[in-house]
Amino acid sequence: MKKILIIDTSAVMYRSHFAMQKLMNSKGEFTGATYGFVKQLDIAINTVSPDYIVCAMDVKRKDLKRTKEFSDYKSDRKSMPDELANQIKYIKDIIASYNIKAVSIDSYEADDVIGSISEMAVNSGVEVHIFTGDKDIQQLVRDDKMIIIHFLGKDLIIDDNEKVKEYIDVYPSQIPDLFGLKGDKSDGIPGVMGIGQVYAAKLINKYDNLENIYENIDKISGKLKEKLIKDKNLAFISRKLAVIHKDLELDFTLEDLEYKEKNDLKLKDIYKELELNSLIRELNITDKKEEAEIKENIIDKDHMIKILESKKDLTMYEDTRNLYVITDNNLYYTKTFNLDNVNLKGFLNVYDAKKYMHLGLKLDNNFFDILISAYVIFTESRLDVEDIIFKYLGINIEKYTEAKLKKLTEEEFTDKSIKITKGIYKLKDILKEKIKEEDIENTYENIEKPLISILYQMEKKGIKISGERFLKLNEEFTKLMTKYEDLIYEKAGEKFNIDSPKQLAIILFEKMGIKAEKKVKTGYSTDAMVLLDLSLRGIEIADYILKYREYKKLLTTYVEAIPNFSDENNRVHSVFNGVGTVTGRLSSLNPNLQNIPAKTDNGNKIRSCFIAKDGYKLVSFDYSQIELRVLAELSQDESLIKAYKEDLDLHEQTAREIFNKHMMIEVITKEERNLAKIINFSVLYGKTSYGLSTELKIDISDAKKYIDAYFNKYKKVKSFIDKIIDDATKNGFVTTLYGTKRYINGINSSNSFVSKQASRMAVNTVIQGTAANIIKLVMIELSKKGYNMLVQVHDELIFEIKEENLEKEIKEIKEIMENTIKFKNIKLKVNYNIGDNWGELK
Repeated sequence: MKKILIIDTSAVMYRSHFAMQKLMNSKGEFTGATYGFVKQLDIAINTVSPDYIVCAMDVKRKDLKRTKEFSDYKSDRKSMPDELANQIKYIKDIIASYNIKAVSIDSYEADDVIGSISEMAVNSGVEVHIFTGDKDIQQLVRDDKMIIIHFLGKDLIIDDNEKVKEYIDVYPSQIPDLFGLKGDKSDGIPGVMGIGQVYAAKLINKYDNLENIYENIDKISGKLKEKLIKDKNLAFISRKLAVIHKDLELDFTLEDLEYKEKNDLKLKDIYKELELNSLIRELNITDKKEEAEIKENIIDKDHMIKILESKKDLTMYEDTRNLYVITDNNLYYTKTFNLDNVNLKGFLNVYDAKKYMHLGLKLDNNFFDILISAYVIFTESRLDVEDIIFKYLGINIEKYTEAKLKKLTEEEFTDKSIKITKGIYKLKDILKEKIKEEDIENTYENIEKPLISILYQMEKKGIKISGERFLKLNEEFTKLMTKYEDLIYEKAGEKFNIDSPKQLAIILFEKMGIKAEKKVKTGYSTDAMVLLDLSLRGIEIADYILKYREYKKLLTTYVEAIPNFSDENNRVHSVFNGVGTVTGRLSSLNPNLQNIPAKTDNGNKIRSCFIAKDGYKLVSFDYSQIELRVLAELSQDESLIKAYKEDLDLHEQTAREIFNKHMMIEVITKEERNLAKIINFSVLYGKTSYGLSTELKIDISDAKKYIDAYFNKYKKVKSFIDKIIDDATKNGFVTTLYGTKRYINGINSSNSFVSKQASRMAVNTVIQGTAANIIKLVMIELSKKGYNMLVQVHDELIFEIKEENLEKEIKEIKEIMENTIKFKNIKLKVNYNIGDNWGELK
């Protein structure tokens, strides 16, 4: 017997959307409904193996015959989420590319389309399979098992009257009467007020239908009778609304619905646009260029050097064991060796060029970096090479932990690396084209790419530490940690594992009987906020725990860890990551020099362990309020510009507005200035009244007054922020002053919390991202002069300068940092400090 597959399109789309609503591509476009629809469609096709196939579509609610007959029909239905609505076009294109007819009928719903097509099919002796999520569709089921319902996401198939009765407690023909009584809230079908599924089913099972119920109304007593009489008219209206039409005129035949092969090439184009790479892989289509076989050759070191020094176009990958190179459609590999003496003449395509500089390769501008290019295309991408290959090629290369890698056989290890090398080879043209499409060539070519060699030089030089100072600090912090440990035990009356949140909670909230303000799933919370609250309540043990934790963290994260990174010359070589943050700021690791606490005595003690080598001084150059100056320039706000042009204290100016102290004779207190400073920076991070009230521990109404006062003084800042958010909402992305692009996930979300968070992210990205661009451009300019740059901590650069060159180089560096970037109205300002150690650079 032939079979027809009928897809309830709306049901599949909605189910897919809510199951995968967070899935999105690099442009910030939601793709979950599309992906889920394809997967459900494939499951349905593979389950049924149909001869005919059709997708039943809905029309707009306002055009429905049911709505015109009963205006409240589906009136409570929320409008389709934007995240789903924006995917409808792609889903329709996919249906067309599957060569499936999409059918909608004016004035009627998809259920009516399903009912009428089912009737046509059964009358032609064709078995009907319906994929849906709607219970009311069961009224189509027949005892001859010609109509089979497959419920989405459930291991449930309904194919005869008894199964319907078992599932919904009435027979198929009685379903409209059931809904006549109980209604359907989701569809705006009223039913009889106060009658639910249980009583409705009992009445239908006893009297069969509405007519019989009302003919026997006197046999029903009490409130049930009253309800039935009161809403009799609504009961019959509701039944009519629930009836699925099976007799609509169809302008096609079964032959028009014949199942054909899908168009894989068209589908690939759609999936590629949406970046649904796993679906591309399932199509199993490869371009002719991709099909070209790359021959694999094992060679020796000398042969590899000859290739590296003679070929014009090379792709390289190194995995700590072997070096792999693709050129002229051949892949060569040999044991890893030092590349110091290799005279590379050709163009090199690599993942993470900085790594190959550390291996000894001398790279000028003759390379393409897969890592950096993937980052500038989409700053929030996963950037492991396997992730990039999967994202753009749809090739899944398994990622392993270090421990698992060591357990791989030599053959398995090499096979993985060969796949990666081939992936890097294929990625170059794709990512180059993507950079061009996204109009971000300037970011890649003039900011991120030139920065690579600068970061390499900084990492190679490192910064000197004093092992002796670290040792003394270790002793000092250990004594203090032990002191607070003993005080904790004394207060607790027993020894326990202070580092165990569970044991600590038992001591505090059970044994000591302290009132707990916060509880989590696993028990009482002992996080920093809870302990701080206890401390403010005068509970001494909380102070001791906070101090204990502080010294333990300082010891384990910095004082004990940093010396382990030092080389034979007592220099530590932190890794500076140019792709570590979404706003473009650099990050630091192994060790992380950017996270050493600033502006605290203990943080300064740690910094004092970083020293200048003999005959040199450490000099720090720090931009003054660079992000606020960027805000002034980009917003063109006259009050901000005036403050910086006249070298006024910006925080004081803001305080005068907030506290209504406009006369210069009125003194601004330290507390008022500090509060204004917080507000000035809060604007950059898009803080709301609630966020500011939480930080300042004030009423939301007061926080709102402060923010309103701020925008009253800096009116163009508000307009500037609104424009950023409007542009982000319209385009899905924001750009910095220098063209760096960031897609803003969730900016068009129907969830207000998500969209507001995304709006704050958009504003922060433009300002902080522009500041990050400036630092990088300045670093590039400074590198041309050969200055000894060692460390970058966001707005601060640290140099090691010969004592005899101090005056000259300080003047030159300051000049470059203040004048490389020339704004129309604002001048960048740099402060510097000189010292024998980092701690003195205050």
